Amino acid sequence: MASGLIPGIIFDRVLSFMLRERREIKVNFFSDHVQILFPPTGELSRVCGISRRKLLLDLEKMECQGYIERHERVGLMTTPKGNRIAADILETDYASDAISILGPRLFQSLISAMKRTDPGSGVSRSRVKSAENKPDRHIKSRMIPLRSHTCVLCGTEFFVNDRRRKYCDSCKTQNRRTKNTALNKFRLEEE
Repeated sequence: MASGLIPGIIFDRVLSFMLRERREIKVNFFSDHVQILFPPTGELSRVCGISRRKLLLDLEKMECQGYIERHERVGLMTTPKGNRIAADILETDYASDAISILGPRLFQSLISAMKRTDPGSGVSRSRVKSAENKPDRHIKSRMIPLRSHTCVLCGTEFFVNDRRRKYCDSCKTQNRRTKNTALNKFRLEEE
């Protein structure tokens, strides 16, 4: 990774920050999986001791490797693959902190839910089925295809996504000059 932080270290620092400094852990429970919500990246970079830019590069790589996923306006969350790493760290290093916050029953439920995934893919089977029917949520904007047009003045073909455009770039500039020249001549004649 760019800054040398591996997923285990980032998970360790995230859990340490949430359980020891904030004294809270944000978890989404679903019928087939669990997601731990990460703190904001500004706080996370401070906790990890690296710049926010380097942290974002590390988080992007973790997202590509399938440990976390990014949701717009929500933040970063663990995936089933990331849950296995987080569950091991939570059980070995932060069990007493987590039990003091969650209680023993909820802590055991959380650990068992975090470990209950398909170990091969890193994604639970029901999420794969539901993801096939949904569009990719990582696409930020809609791509508009360029359309072929023919210039009215010179007849050359040009590509643009505006349907109303009639002139290519060179004729468009010439046309503006011609209009401005004609307008100036008209104004001079009136005076």
